[in-house]
Amino acid sequence: LYRSTHGVWSTTPAATFSDPTGAGSHFGYSVALSPNGTTAYIGADHANIGARSAAGAVFVYKSSHGAWPKKPTLTINDPGAGSNDYFGVDVAVSPDGGTLAVGAPGTTLHSTFEVGAAYVYTASHGVLPKAPSASLDSPVSVRGFFGYNLSVSNNSRGKGVLVLGAYVTSVGSVSAEGAAYIYDSKSVHSWVLAKGGSLKDPGNLADDFFGGVVTIDGAGAQVLVGAQDETEKGVGDAGAVFTYDLTAGKWHGPVQTLDGPANSAANFASPAISTNGAIAVMGAGNEQVRGHNYAGEAFVYVGNGKTLVLGASIPDPTGGSPTGQEYFGAPSAVSANGDISVIAAPATTGSGGNPGPGAVYLYNTTPH
Repeated sequence: LYRSTHGVWSTTPAATFSDPTGAGSHFGYSVALSPNGTTAYIGADHANIGARSAAGAVFVYKSSHGAWPKKPTLTINDPGAGSNDYFGVDVAVSPDGGTLAVGAPGTTLHSTFEVGAAYVYTASHGVLPKAPSASLDSPVSVRGFFGYNLSVSNNSRGKGVLVLGAYVTSVGSVSAEGAAYIYDSKSVHSWVLAKGGSLKDPGNLADDFFGGVVTIDGAGAQVLVGAQDETEKGVGDAGAVFTYDLTAGKWHGPVQTLDGPANSAANFASPAISTNGAIAVMGAGNEQVRGHNYAGEAFVYVGNGKTLVLGASIPDPTGGSPTGQEYFGAPSAVSANGDISVIAAPATTGSGGNPGPGAVYLYNTTPH
């Protein structure tokens, strides 16, 4: 965990969290931070729960007077009943800090493997429960990895919106085209599929992986869905991001189809949007830079709550590597007001075709 002081970021960690399970749990596969910066949520989707292998868990660390504990303040275990639920493969915290959403995409439902589920935890008087406030099963009984990626809006008055991806969902004979779903909160214990909230892959092609990454603004009025292998402008695996907006109580779209470079198999996707909707960042992790394959490029869009306009493109700052992948731009995150964008290059400094330990870059993306 890193901290800034007077706008200056230290490259020395303010806190380091070690896997409390010992090893093999995928501790840190997903992470989230409360908006006030005092609570960290760390997913470990392969954590064993008793005899249930890879059931998954989320470990919560709460700081006190700026000091972070070495051991979890709270451990939330997979509420499911089986192995390989992968609970914690993604975690999301609402911008108001009161709601935690956790995906368990490996959950078996109706005797079908990897249909998926998600769980919502709503704090009471600032304290998260160990048992879910609400449970969401995939609305379709097919293998889809429902809950693989998720994002939640403000939910301080129990009127939040949750978007979930199910990126390997097959529709009819079309395999793994993907899907995404939007839910409305009716109360702490009740979330229902929103009107127009069942989102289908606009490309309708196999292996588009629509819903691999999803994100929503703080107001719960704009959703972005990535499809990293979407065919755009005749280019396979170019990737695309589709936008949806809430009008008169119903979701509409796609309003826009954003395709970044769209002239190569760059896998443009990985959207992230600021709470205020002013800035969105997307990445094309396989984009070629300076002749180097899989270097990656990020794209910054400026929003007005309805549409997004490309403001800048940021190629891999190292220029790529002749000996390894870098995948700059996949994934990314944006601060609440859009002034800081965090862009990852998860394989930077690799060699011999092998991925390296990775790097993270911070950019000032203050909207003008």
